[in-house]
Amino acid sequence: MGNENNALNEFLAEIESGENQNPPTAETTQKAEPSAEVEKPAEAVPQEAIKESAPASTENESPEPKEAIQPTLTGDDSLEAALEKSKKASADRILGNLAEKNPIFKYGSASDPITDKDITFDALRQKYETDFPELEEGQNISWTVVYGKVTENVSKPSKEKVYEVKAKIEASAKFLEALKKAKTDADKSPECIIKPFVRAQKKGDALALPSYKGIYLDYEEALSSGKVISLVPARDGRVYEIRKNRIGVFQSPARVIGELAEIKEQFIMSLPKIPVFLLYQIIEFFRVISKKDKLELLVHLVYDTEKEKYNVLIPKQKVTRMSVDSENEEYPQNIIHVMDIHSHNVMAAKFSSTDDKDEKATRLYGVIGRLDKVMPEIALRASTGGKFIELGADDIFDFEAVYPEEWIDSLNHEMAEAICEADMNTSNNLGGD
Repeated sequence: MGNENNALNEFLAEIESGENQNPPTAETTQKAEPSAEVEKPAEAVPQEAIKESAPASTENESPEPKEAIQPTLTGDDSLEAALEKSKKASADRILGNLAEKNPIFKYGSASDPITDKDITFDALRQKYETDFPELEEGQNISWTVVYGKVTENVSKPSKEKVYEVKAKIEASAKFLEALKKAKTDADKSPECIIKPFVRAQKKGDALALPSYKGIYLDYEEALSSGKVISLVPARDGRVYEIRKNRIGVFQSPARVIGELAEIKEQFIMSLPKIPVFLLYQIIEFFRVISKKDKLELLVHLVYDTEKEKYNVLIPKQKVTRMSVDSENEEYPQNIIHVMDIHSHNVMAAKFSSTDDKDEKATRLYGVIGRLDKVMPEIALRASTGGKFIELGADDIFDFEAVYPEEWIDSLNHEMAEAICEADMNTSNNLGGD
């Protein structure tokens, strides 16, 4: 009987504990009250009745400490928290993989993984200076680390280590945020690129500015710089030298700037040179029209990028003995308008003031005159922003293979040399005075 009373007392204690955690209802109160049958033998209280007497909310639950009960998120809050948790887990997983990847040394078209985890940026420079001599001057080299969406400049290349900078970026909030937002494979697995940049290369004394001298793009900045001598490019296309002392400010066009590179006026052709037989065809076309009516003409030399060949096109034009008035038309994307050539019939091959006003487009121009002579005159030039660069015929025309090479092969050595010399003289004559 004593054991039975103990079991009942434990049951009542569990009920009381459940009431302390959950507000009592009429139903649970009624079930929790001891009945007159308490003193009855234990077999009068079956296990099913005991289970029915327990609160429904605790039927299949084990008791949990109060501190383990967490607030339940619902709706948008729950979805947002789950999404954020998923993004963080994905970023942590990606970050773990990235930490194992080697950074990449990249200079020009060369790239090489960096495996030495203790190497500094300056030691890296020394490693590659044999293959890239321009990296020999450490003071002229700056370093940039490009890692995904983050770019880091290296301030102390002789002390900072490559892998330490890589790890620093991986721990940054900006890098982690970019990983969370990553969608493409490239964004999820970015390369850590280590890039040297040659800030300046010496050409004699070029760019070796003394401390009292400076080069500025802004005039006001030059005046407030505190430099004794400042160099500033101006709207008129000249570079002005500004000197300051206690008397005042003196400024005039600079005559010579020894610190700057020497650059000369020239045109360098990127397209293949124009086959010279096209020039001969144009000359004959001009000559026929000149003999008949003494008219001037204009032709366009164009290059077809799809067929990789030059063509001569005749634009619509109104011509007289002294002028040409043409209608410009827009060519398809694959057609490059390379050159305009017009005739001066029997007059000298000289560009007129009208030509100077009209030939503003950045392309090549030619004029052919003295068409009544066996060897006509030709003048050639390139226009760049309305300024002109005089050219020779061999700058833009290809004089090779005007005739089959087997013609030369059948001749003796002396005759072959004579023909080559004649070709050179022809080229010079076409270049004009």
